[in-house]
Amino acid sequence: MNSTTAQPLPHTVLLTTTYSYLRTTALLLYLYPLGTLTTAFVLYLTTLSIYRLLFHPLRHFPGPTLAKLSRLYEVYFDIFSPGFVFHAEKVLHPKYGKVVRVGPNRLRVADGESWFEIHAVTTPFTKDPSFYRAFNRSTSLFSLIDNQEHKERRKLLMPLFTRKSILQLTPLVRQKARLLVEKWGELCEAETSDDGFTTVDVGKGFMALTADLVGEYIYGESYNILNSADLSHPLLDTVAAFPSFLYIGKLAPWISPLIERLPERIIGTLNPGTLALKHTQVEAEARINALQASSVPTTPTASILLDKASSPSPFPAQPALPTNLITELAPVYPSAHILATDASTILTASLLSTSYTLTHLTHHLALLQESSSAQTRVLSELLSAYPGGLSDFLLNVQLEVLEKMPYLTAFIKESLRLSYGIAGGLRRLSPKRETKLAGLAIPPGTEVVSSIYTLHHTAEFFPNPDIFNPERWLPTPAAKEGENNERNMVAFGTGRRMCLGKELALLEIYTVVGAVVLGFEVRGEGEWKWKERWLPVRVGGGEVGLRRRR
Repeated sequence: MNSTTAQPLPHTVLLTTTYSYLRTTALLLYLYPLGTLTTAFVLYLTTLSIYRLLFHPLRHFPGPTLAKLSRLYEVYFDIFSPGFVFHAEKVLHPKYGKVVRVGPNRLRVADGESWFEIHAVTTPFTKDPSFYRAFNRSTSLFSLIDNQEHKERRKLLMPLFTRKSILQLTPLVRQKARLLVEKWGELCEAETSDDGFTTVDVGKGFMALTADLVGEYIYGESYNILNSADLSHPLLDTVAAFPSFLYIGKLAPWISPLIERLPERIIGTLNPGTLALKHTQVEAEARINALQASSVPTTPTASILLDKASSPSPFPAQPALPTNLITELAPVYPSAHILATDASTILTASLLSTSYTLTHLTHHLALLQESSSAQTRVLSELLSAYPGGLSDFLLNVQLEVLEKMPYLTAFIKESLRLSYGIAGGLRRLSPKRETKLAGLAIPPGTEVVSSIYTLHHTAEFFPNPDIFNPERWLPTPAAKEGENNERNMVAFGTGRRMCLGKELALLEIYTVVGAVVLGFEVRGEGEWKWKERWLPVRVGGGEVGLRRRR
């Protein structure tokens, strides 16, 4: 009679094996805790490294070995160099080509056509949540991942940022420009040097103007920084601290939300950038609550009229502003908290971008004075339209007139090209289906990085791209093919994620530059220096010499 031996069931074998493994591990941890943990950690890193180098879907893409192994490669250049974007443009792309693996699951793409594929209106690419989570503003328009959700939110905001709506703010922008040139005029009278020039930190003044202008349009109430003695305000200091700590979010996006729950004293030490966002959010919510609690009647969006009856001078003391963003959107927004998040984000973005561009432009206007007499050319164009000078300009200036001035427009475009809204990488996730960029198949779920800086420094589109040259934008027969390239100048982005505040920024830039040139001679005071911390951060060149025109 044959006897058979019962075979253990598969799940019994699994349980027995797992139990033996856990018992052995527990024994080793008890006897040799440090050595066992160290060995386990080393084995984990070794296994992970082998996978990332030999088996990862991106294994065939070229790039530095260290970058393939860890995100620390990029963070190193964020902390200990002027910025990763410079390393990528000067070292990585020349060595490895248009598509470089710069992280375990990240590709950096330096290809003009690929930019427009990634950022097209109908793009299947979405924002990378692992990065935008670092801002701890998941409900804001800026951080929304889903393209459809972003589209619906943008529909709510867009009517207030169309060209037609923004042009109604012209009197308000005139007023802010007048306050700034008057403030600088007083400074020039008080601190004039032997040659008549006074050193002024124009970057600080432009931030004050932007804060007053955008703050008033959002909340219906100005910060009145332009009326302060030294153009200072805690808001400006808070926002200025934000960019320098973005590398923390790039390395570990989950850190910022955790830090924000700590006491403010500790947040300010660990990450002032997170504290800056928290302060603007709290202030926005307080302003919204105050407006909603007010019984003062408001009117729908309408033309902004000059309240001349309230001021004996030819300039109005305050343009009448019958509406603001909060009043218009509070009834239709998902919640007051989300509205506050978007309001604070718009204000912060304006302060960090428009004021930077104005500072960059003024610095280069001063540098080109001796060589090409840039100020003389801009001044001539302005006086041809406003022969009465500064006062004529501030009373009657219209954006449509300024945009027809060839050299002024060329100068502004060139400054926009080289000042960038966001200088670092714009991170997107490739769609679930395989796509191609620069002729290469991109695996699903890959982090794809493109950069405004890269596009604006592509010699194919902009010959001698590192040189500030307004002439490239002039429609002259001498212009080289490809130099006058409107399509590839994407300072405000492109597609569905294009900057919402583009029209407001242009109105402010044109008006303020015109007022500065008509009001002052500008002289260079040092070299323009900046570093990339995802956003551009100025480290030199914000001071210029001003002398009042007589």
